[in-house]
Amino acid sequence: MLSRFFITCAKGLEGLLLDELRQLGFEDAKETRAGVSLTASFMEGCRICLWSRLASRVLLELGEFAGEKDVYQATSQIDWSEIFTEDKTLSVQAIASGVEGHSLFMAQRSKDAIVDQLREKNGYRPSVDIQQADIRIHVLVRASGIQISLDLSGAPLHQRGYRQLTGSAPIKENLAAAILVRAGWPKLVAERPEGKQLTLIDPMCGSGTLLMEGLLMAADIAPGLKWRDYWGFSALPEFDSQQWQQMLADARQRMVNGMDHLPQFHGYDLSKKVIGGAKDAASAAGFARLMKFEHLALADQPAPDESAAGLLICNLPYGERLGEDAEIEVLYQQLGDTLKRDYVGWKASVLLSNAGLGKAFGIQSDRRYKLYNGPLECQLLNMDLKDENFRQVFKQRMHPALWRSCRKDFQPTPHSEMFGNRLKKNRRKLSSWIKRENIHAYRLYDADLPEYAAAIDIYNDHLLIQEYLAPSSVDEKAARQRFSDILWHLQKQLNIAPENIHIRVRQKEKSAGQPIHQENGAANIVVEEGQAKLVVNLEDNLDSGLFLDHRPMRRHLSSIVKGKRFLNLFASTATASVHAALADASSSLTLNMSKYYLTWAEDNFRLNQISTLKHPIRKVDCYQWLDSKEKEGEFDLIFMDPPNFFNSSRMDRSIDVTKDHPWLIDRAMARLAADGQLYFSNNRRDFKMSDEVKEKYQVQNLDSKMLPPDYERNPKIHNCWLIETK
Repeated sequence: MLSRFFITCAKGLEGLLLDELRQLGFEDAKETRAGVSLTASFMEGCRICLWSRLASRVLLELGEFAGEKDVYQATSQIDWSEIFTEDKTLSVQAIASGVEGHSLFMAQRSKDAIVDQLREKNGYRPSVDIQQADIRIHVLVRASGIQISLDLSGAPLHQRGYRQLTGSAPIKENLAAAILVRAGWPKLVAERPEGKQLTLIDPMCGSGTLLMEGLLMAADIAPGLKWRDYWGFSALPEFDSQQWQQMLADARQRMVNGMDHLPQFHGYDLSKKVIGGAKDAASAAGFARLMKFEHLALADQPAPDESAAGLLICNLPYGERLGEDAEIEVLYQQLGDTLKRDYVGWKASVLLSNAGLGKAFGIQSDRRYKLYNGPLECQLLNMDLKDENFRQVFKQRMHPALWRSCRKDFQPTPHSEMFGNRLKKNRRKLSSWIKRENIHAYRLYDADLPEYAAAIDIYNDHLLIQEYLAPSSVDEKAARQRFSDILWHLQKQLNIAPENIHIRVRQKEKSAGQPIHQENGAANIVVEEGQAKLVVNLEDNLDSGLFLDHRPMRRHLSSIVKGKRFLNLFASTATASVHAALADASSSLTLNMSKYYLTWAEDNFRLNQISTLKHPIRKVDCYQWLDSKEKEGEFDLIFMDPPNFFNSSRMDRSIDVTKDHPWLIDRAMARLAADGQLYFSNNRRDFKMSDEVKEKYQVQNLDSKMLPPDYERNPKIHNCWLIETK
């Protein structure tokens, strides 16, 4: 016998549910408000309970009473003795849609009608079981009438049973399944990227719901197969236990077949507790070997293996849910940077509530879908991670601490007044020097107070704040508060616009090599230093392109370079070469091996109208150039500021300035004219000039002479030496 069914789902999933049910063989299914209606046998309704990933409930319609207003009267028109026996328990759920009245009262009235009818006709009264009733009644009350159904699903179908611990803002399992469908995961599973290991990654996985649903899809596991032991249909008269067992057996066989050649599943989360729950759930489900969960923040997560390709999927935190929009935007920007750096060639799909914040990713989305996480309207953004879809984000990124310090209700701690006083003291001390020397870029503060560990530089009307990473012994919350205090006092005293405040975190470098940079011309500003105009970048690089502590050296070189041949080794952005050219050096040669920094150097030359015919810039390995036999003439003045440690690309060893500086100096001196001068500098605090160099050449230490007033608090910022032939 065929019956009418109404399959309910979350708002926004009706079309997806319709597609799913038609794939299950229900060709007459029709999309309606909040679900799909169809005609099927009772046991086919049970099959929907077993296999639907998107449905909330499976309701078998008993009667629809158009125009009826009284729930008791409508319920009484059904013969309940055909459904109940004396040993069966019941529960009633009522939903009032567009009508006055309380749903609990309506459920009570419907239950009374059932109990009264059975007591009068059959002489027994069924007991109520709210949790796991044998017979579950669903009553929908609308202005147009009342619909009464049997709920075959029992507990809501999204409650698969595998989730043991949830995070602060979980999503239901059927919404997770819908996200995966919209993201194209089933298609990826079916097609598999050629020559790659298909992988599903969730960088903020919480309890692992998206990953678990992804595994169930990939392995062809019925969502109702493994964990549920309670259904709303098993006590009904039409239930065929033998047929049901056959359905389960078929589903188990499909699972066995589907477990071959599975994708990989990786989940990360900042919460150690929630990641532990995800691991426990995967283990309890028998999937521990198939899923990898790690307690890692986004910044610490490894890039996927080059042999992997697939989908990064994520239910992102949003302001209404876990935090403030400014902090969330920073997180979104960080995720966008991660996607563009580590996931080129992948797909990404992220759920967020504020569609405007989607711009923070800096990636053009292919499709957007409207979904609802409970009552909250969300956007699902699908992104194809290709270079042509990456866009530069020129908007100044506001650090969470800066956002907090800008709030009207922000209160700095009383203890931070000592930082404010130190700031005032430094400003007073430097003010006459800044005015006299016409200084536009200088260091204002450098961790003068250990509790307020930051380096603060002024560039015109911009502020660069480099926060020293707090040791693990310092409470994280206290460190955040102190940094917000720093920002509050700076804004109060300097009156610098928040969009002109640039923030970095300084920490010990993990390895030596080329400087890290991104190419974003929107972050560039121009500062004046003497006659020179110099491009600095306060956003994209580990350095700004202008070493402020070398200001006296650049000025000194300018004062002696007129008419001389100048060589700038390891030139970075060629600021010393700019000063030399503007001071009428007869010629100059600028050498560096970084194409990025030499392009920056060329920008500095163009800005100052310096010809590269007279003052060439060349991309070379300075170590190899120094070691080569070929001579390119002599130089009257050489400036050499090598990195502390470097792997030369064409030499068979690494260069360490501490032990290898005699080698460097010998080869630079070989390029020097008889009466020439070599200025040698580095920033190793433990550097000592070797006796070998002192015996061979005339050596003079210039540390004190080359220490600018804004660095007097840090006299070991660099070493400077004048080296001449004896």
